Amino acid sequence: MGDFNYGGVKWPLEDSGYLTPIENNFIQWYRYSNLQQLVDKHTRYREGNRPSYLDLVLTNEDSLIASIDHQAPIGKSDHTCLLATIELQTQNQQTQHKTRLNVNKADYDKINTKLLSMLPENMADKECVKSEFETLHGALMEANKFVRTTVGYPSK
Repeated sequence: MGDFNYGGVKWPLEDSGYLTPIENNFIQWYRYSNLQQLVDKHTRYREGNRPSYLDLVLTNEDSLIASIDHQAPIGKSDHTCLLATIELQTQNQQTQHKTRLNVNKADYDKINTKLLSMLPENMADKECVKSEFETLHGALMEANKFVRTTVGYPSK
């Protein structure tokens, strides 16, 4: 959680247009890290500037953050105050882990090879669209084995 001061970055991540080199480095690091950014509203408002997400909450376990509330700025600050409620589990509590795909660390060469080997040479010759979909769906599910996973706590 902190004031990252990357005003050019738009959340959720989208094409932000021109970004400074340090903003580009941050985005590359963020995508590779498998973290999630949980702030869903602008945190900085200044007259004459567009609102922006400067203050971020990054986590690898989104279920640890029960809520994020935006509070009024302190003094003359142009940043809202973020109040994050963290939900911790004691050692005695039963923990269940979930697994999610980390597409940033997938082996796309193996995925492409697998998909190409499983698809018919000419899918247009098939008579049934449902059959085509089932073939593609099965190929994609099979290709998931080439994507690394991340283990974490279940989301609420």
